[in-house]
Amino acid sequence: MAATLDILPTVVAVAGAPLPALPIDGLNLLPALTRDREESPRSEFLFYYGGELRGVREGRWKRVYEHRTRSYQGVEPGIGGVPGPYAFPTVPAALYDLHSDPGETTDVASEHPEVVARLDALAEKGREALGDRLRGRQGSEVRPPGRRSFPRGDSLEHLAMGAPVTLNPPPDPRYPGKGPASLTDGRLGTRDHRDGSWLGFSGVDLAAVVELDRPRALRSIGVDCLRAQDAWIFFPVLVEFQVSADGRVWKELGSVREPAERNPEKASKRFQIVVPQEVGPVRTIRVVARNHGALPHWHPGAGEDAWLFVDEVVVE
Repeated sequence: MAATLDILPTVVAVAGAPLPALPIDGLNLLPALTRDREESPRSEFLFYYGGELRGVREGRWKRVYEHRTRSYQGVEPGIGGVPGPYAFPTVPAALYDLHSDPGETTDVASEHPEVVARLDALAEKGREALGDRLRGRQGSEVRPPGRRSFPRGDSLEHLAMGAPVTLNPPPDPRYPGKGPASLTDGRLGTRDHRDGSWLGFSGVDLAAVVELDRPRALRSIGVDCLRAQDAWIFFPVLVEFQVSADGRVWKELGSVREPAERNPEKASKRFQIVVPQEVGPVRTIRVVARNHGALPHWHPGAGEDAWLFVDEVVVE
């Protein structure tokens, strides 16, 4: 019973090097690969996908929890290196005996209630530590990702730092960040859209109102967005900016458009507009980022809702 998270400790063992002084979730598979030890390096495993605990394994038993997934079963294949569309079946809750049914075709939960109870307890222990988006659970031991790699720092300072933000609608509960305050906390998201810094909006626009501490002369206003098309995350097609000195009378600053083109590169981008000097002091800012809407015909999820991800409203 092995997984890709075991590659790091296995390669380190092959190289005869020490592991990094960090928590390591994987196990060294070298004894099993060299047949120094026949048994599996682990007896239990939690199946997480996108923060969802979709199943748990113990020896021969696999417990699956109801979830919506993506599948190529029953759909036309792609062509020319481009994947075809997905089907989106709902996988029912079940218990499988992998010794007699490795293809997971027959639910035996009713025949083994004691196994179901034992694996459910194991799953609950996992949820306490790592959370579970299927059940809206936050884990107590979740660590931030180690990947950064965008050509920008982890944080920045600007004039809206700590300013209150009103969002309508709120972000999707699967990607809530730390609420509206995430947009003015100065913390920038990583390449991992699940890192807790990004706010996600499925099929709807971002409409954010930022209230500065006092009227200020501004040079520019921007909003940082994410593109990860393989995860259905697209840049907004249009970002509109308005400002007000009193929160009642608004001035249109203009908008920034983005062509909806296929681009597999994961990237962040600041959609920014210059504030003309004649606008005068600004107290309240409104930013509306228009969601791409339905995924385009060339995308594997064509017709499904695109995601819009933002991590900061930057005011200078």
